[in-house]
Amino acid sequence: MVYNEALDEIIIAGSGGCKAWKLHRSYGNGVMVFDLKVTKVYTKYNMEDMMMHWISAIEFDNESQRLILIIDDRVLCLNANTCELISVLRNCHEAPVTGAVWYNRSQYFITCCAGGKVKVWAIHHDSDMDFGKLDYALLHVFTGHTKAVTAVQLHPMSGLAVSVSLDGTLRVLNLEALEEIYMIQIMQPLIYMKCVNIINDNSEKISMCIGASADGIIRVWSINDCLGFFNVCRAKCERCHTAIETLKELCVVVEAGEDIRVFTQRGR
Repeated sequence: MVYNEALDEIIIAGSGGCKAWKLHRSYGNGVMVFDLKVTKVYTKYNMEDMMMHWISAIEFDNESQRLILIIDDRVLCLNANTCELISVLRNCHEAPVTGAVWYNRSQYFITCCAGGKVKVWAIHHDSDMDFGKLDYALLHVFTGHTKAVTAVQLHPMSGLAVSVSLDGTLRVLNLEALEEIYMIQIMQPLIYMKCVNIINDNSEKISMCIGASADGIIRVWSINDCLGFFNVCRAKCERCHTAIETLKELCVVVEAGEDIRVFTQRGR
């Protein structure tokens, strides 16, 4: 279940498909009546990717209004306003997919799986892959976890992602430089995690990570310290003057929003 703040809707997914609900208020017989009513059915269309399958996980990006559904080995992306199917990632992991989030600033998908890998996918415009209206190419694979990754979330305050695993570690991943920058050893298998912002007494935003481990304990960590040595310098790219052919160490060039990013063979 997720909440669409822009439309004031609750989106629920599971064995019965995916629907959006809204709280309706009416006045009758001298009392105020509250009732939840269905406003959208995202799985009403006869699409092979949605029919007769359990939706095992759901994520939502409020900024881009992208709704992400995980069904078996597929990651579906829909427009939360129009119910339009935007793209489908198929066979993106060798093991069952356990989580996926959308990084809107760089137009990335981040997915994780039971095999311990976290993958970053970038929009690929000239591809023959059958991924739907938008195609995605694999950009990077994080392999720090040794057991199943149970959740991946975006850090609320910067271009970072946070992943947790049954190996008992919490890892912070830099989505700009594509490298792991921080790790916490919990010593307990982590089965769930959510990143949130809270407001302290001084009206300052503090990022917290809330995780549930296999021993039945819910733990809360501050994930602000890792920002002290991380900063992103960004400038709008209007024209590219460099001859790409002259960069002998070049591995890949990726268009990411307003950026053009050049990665070397070592992934930097």
